[in-house]
Amino acid sequence: MDESETTEKLNLDDLNEVIFVSGGEAGVDFDDIEVWPSQISAQEHGIDWIHSFSPIRKTRRVPLPTKSQIASCMGTWSQSTREVQSIAKAFQLAYKYGILAGKWLINAPSLTIDRLWERIVECENRKWQAKVSTRKAGENTHVMCVYTENFMDLEDVFKCESDLRDLGFKGRLAYKPDVFTYLNIYRGNEFGIRPTIYVSQYCLLEKRSRIDIEPSVKSAIENALKGTDSDY
Repeated sequence: MDESETTEKLNLDDLNEVIFVSGGEAGVDFDDIEVWPSQISAQEHGIDWIHSFSPIRKTRRVPLPTKSQIASCMGTWSQSTREVQSIAKAFQLAYKYGILAGKWLINAPSLTIDRLWERIVECENRKWQAKVSTRKAGENTHVMCVYTENFMDLEDVFKCESDLRDLGFKGRLAYKPDVFTYLNIYRGNEFGIRPTIYVSQYCLLEKRSRIDIEPSVKSAIENALKGTDSDY
């Protein structure tokens, strides 16, 4: 896809924060261009995600694992018996192979997604990166992903959640580690593992949020950091 053709087609003529778009083979990178998720079609434009990096760093903050790291993690997982394919095992592999990034997930309808995405992009002091899904045929919802470097670093994860609340996000937030994606741990997965490990609910009356963490998640993190082998 020609860059000038895509720019004209999407009518991208306003400069903004550090942003680029991506979508498989049709992915095209744009620097410093404003892009609205409700206006871009995954089917028509071949663009699945809009990404925004930190305006402070102006670069990718969350390091991507190498293909070798991912392959080793997936290979070890697939060779494990079903009895040990647990959250503890997944965290052990994440720590061993350095697949530690994760993201807060924010779901929103097409009617409000542009306004919510603007809050993320225009936050000048943020150090995290984010992405938002584009419009898909037959769907009227989008998902925003706000990343942290290490899902086991609770202080950093909770600081990111607090930043999002300060931006006015009052709905339910759920956090998913990237390793779950590589291990095919989605809703209703065959392993019986919940795909999100932290859930934040906001109480309007108390004007504060509460983050719920299951005991199994806490113990899995502790064991992974200790290097405890979950193959038993």
